[in-house]
Amino acid sequence: GDVAALTAKLSAWDAPTQTAVIAALGRSGDAGAVSAVVTATRHTDAGIRAEALAALGFLPGNADIVTLLAQAAAANNADAKIARQSLARLNGPGVSAAVLAGAERADAKLRPIFIEALALRHMTEAFPFLLKSRSESDPGIRAAAIGALGELAPASEQNAILDWAAAATDDTEQTKALRALVNVTLRNPSVADRGRPVYAVIES
Repeated sequence: GDVAALTAKLSAWDAPTQTAVIAALGRSGDAGAVSAVVTATRHTDAGIRAEALAALGFLPGNADIVTLLAQAAAANNADAKIARQSLARLNGPGVSAAVLAGAERADAKLRPIFIEALALRHMTEAFPFLLKSRSESDPGIRAAAIGALGELAPASEQNAILDWAAAATDDTEQTKALRALVNVTLRNPSVADRGRPVYAVIES
């Protein structure tokens, strides 16, 4: 079909043409485009790499693509933001499970990326893991986890987040915990009840 013909010729075209074709392949959502687009993420041309990372977010994903995007998101370059966005959008068999597994067990450099993705993907099934992350020794992981809870947690978790904020010693972690507390408190539909747990801690 058209996708097979385009992927077969992709590397023969100049950079602007490759970039345009990769964008079209991404919009197609065709699984047959995945291999060629993955290869393009390693291209020496920055524009082609960026378009390939963006396209992956619209193509059927798997655990290998989850890892590829997380590694790109951890890099200190222009590709990182694009890779984060694609990781947030990625769909496919086992993708969400791979993101949660990465948050739990990946290398320390990648775990905050995966934890951020839990929030961006609205993975409420990650609540138990995120709450448990308060005991992590790495402050970067704790900060990422409380930041994700601030995006995901319902008002019923206000006390847990308040306890976390009160106990945090790392500056970044504490800032994110306080922001999370505000976010979760504002989710309580009862304005009168929002401040009660906070007042109780202040008065105790």
